[in-house]
Amino acid sequence: MAEIYGKKGDMFGEHIVYTALLNLPNDWLVYSQPTIVTDNGNRHPDFVVVHPELGLIVLDVKDWIEILDIERDKARIRQRDKSIEWRGSPVEQAKNHCFAISDELKKFPELMDDKDRLLVTWRYAGILPQLDMGDVNRLKIVWGRDYVFGLPNIEKNNQENSLRSIPGPKRPKLSDRQIDIIRCIIDSSLRVGDNGILDKHQEEYAKSDFTRTIPKPTTDIGYQQTFDGIDSLESIPEEITDTSKTQSVRLIRGSAGTGKTDVIILRCKYLKEYFSETKNLVTTFNIPVAETRFQSALKELSPTITFKRFGQICQDIYFKRYSMITEPQNSKGVVNAIFERESKFERIKTDYDDDFLVDEFQWMKETELTTREKYLNTVREGRGGVKGRTLSKSQKEIVFDFFETYQKYLAELPALDWTDFFHRALKIMQNNEIDYPKYDEIMIDEAQHFAPKWIELLRLLLTENGRLFLCEDPSQSVYRTYSWYQKGVEVRGRTKILKIPYRSTRQILKAAYALVSNNQVAQNLLKESDDFEWPDLDAEGIRNGNLPEIHLHMPFLNQQEFIERKIEELLKRGFHPTDIAILHTQKYALDPFEEMKRNGIIVDDVKRITGMEYRVVFIPKLNDFLYKYEQEDKIGMEANLSSLYTAITRSKDLVYIINEKNLPRIIDEIKDHVHIVKYN
Repeated sequence: MAEIYGKKGDMFGEHIVYTALLNLPNDWLVYSQPTIVTDNGNRHPDFVVVHPELGLIVLDVKDWIEILDIERDKARIRQRDKSIEWRGSPVEQAKNHCFAISDELKKFPELMDDKDRLLVTWRYAGILPQLDMGDVNRLKIVWGRDYVFGLPNIEKNNQENSLRSIPGPKRPKLSDRQIDIIRCIIDSSLRVGDNGILDKHQEEYAKSDFTRTIPKPTTDIGYQQTFDGIDSLESIPEEITDTSKTQSVRLIRGSAGTGKTDVIILRCKYLKEYFSETKNLVTTFNIPVAETRFQSALKELSPTITFKRFGQICQDIYFKRYSMITEPQNSKGVVNAIFERESKFERIKTDYDDDFLVDEFQWMKETELTTREKYLNTVREGRGGVKGRTLSKSQKEIVFDFFETYQKYLAELPALDWTDFFHRALKIMQNNEIDYPKYDEIMIDEAQHFAPKWIELLRLLLTENGRLFLCEDPSQSVYRTYSWYQKGVEVRGRTKILKIPYRSTRQILKAAYALVSNNQVAQNLLKESDDFEWPDLDAEGIRNGNLPEIHLHMPFLNQQEFIERKIEELLKRGFHPTDIAILHTQKYALDPFEEMKRNGIIVDDVKRITGMEYRVVFIPKLNDFLYKYEQEDKIGMEANLSSLYTAITRSKDLVYIINEKNLPRIIDEIKDHVHIVKYN
């Protein structure tokens, strides 16, 4: 079956042709009712068909029912209301579309031979599926036997032979790259940046109709309290296991740079053009990707498309309920206040830092382990602190004491932390306390960051037959590592894989994937769809470039000087400040670069920049970047590697990693893929 994009059209004849073209073999690509942008205005052919051997075919369809007279470029027809008028030839109209399209094709050197001839054959024809074949044969005599088709020519599997019979010069078989160029001329929204083109898989996933009913699970879905598989399950709230709605799911899974965000943007444009009557929501978690990618790209697509960060959605819900805006409390601030004021927690301060406790409290709340009994009796395997230990019962007693004090401080402020705030929004919706818009489809970018209850909240915003369109990279799970099984969403048989990462150079990608290729956490999340694959790093479309550089034995003051000097060189070479990023996991490692931030250089926490891209990335103080690493803490180790992978794959062209000491053993696998510079 052919891949076909676009609406069927308004005429009955167009519906007939649409169905006939849909039943072509799968090496045919069909665009129905496209809008083709040319130098002389937009063109609106009924159908454009692409085939690697035949090139491009334009078809014009007419719903005529009787022919009275025929001339070279027009015919006098009788219409259903008995009126009579002259109408232009569909063959001539299709040919004129071809002239305009060929002018656009000639702009691309890849489509021209060494004699400046177009390598793409173009053909055209008119189709009149409601005409008596006697009239069709009369038209064939005047307009050309091979350029006019009636219903018998396109039914009963005759459509492929008819299309192949349209005259046209023989040309070499088109390459994938040449077909990609043709695709982006037919649909200009496939273009990304100056030279990028979304590939056929990205287009297919963005434009597909994936409507499918999700059956109610035959077994309870539970939280996975261990990161070593999905065997250790605990019961979870009923609202998360209730999947009785007839909602459909599509999961787009791809590694860094495979174009997941571009797929969502293309889907939004497609919905706006062909399904403008629908209401759809796009959401993500991180602010940078929201501000730099979505807000500008989607602002013209309202009201079909609404974009809101997940935090904004929750603020809307909260405001509708309480008529006020609230700013949730920063958890680290509360934890550090307790450290300063409560001497009884001096020991826990020595053993566990604020990041550890904030993460533990977030996990406790998201899994509803907020009573002492539940928390003490639940094993979170692989959960170690800075010393790489799984928490013993006595240690958990101390942590829970701290948690109770933490909750007391929040109550006295009074304030909600972010997890409480998100859960409050969910409760408001579950209790039907407000009316909130419903959406036919909700698209989630960077979905690996979304907790189970966040997904449950978004599902409450879907219409009865609404759809979830999810994009994720589990290798970048820098906040959470819940599986879709835990989130109550069945993705098996509903997952599509983006295999080719286009953003970074091959050298950057090979260095990055050396860090996570054996990452068991990521692999467990990937395998739940039954069809996971690591990306093809040898694919033809990936650029080559410089090896990432690792500079060792460089004191931090010298690191700052090195980065400042390199950035000055890059700016002189024409790099824009926002093309350059200094990334880390620790605020104190970024603070010395505050002046650069004021001058436009991106200085940010790795957790905030998933989904972003820069031309150059600097990572100072590598040992501190991996500060939680201990050999015994396998899960903490793999989380660190995921963060480093995320930072490296933000870069399109150049990566500089700097450390005071030797190369940490945790990243030994990277040595064969980088250029190492050692200082005395």
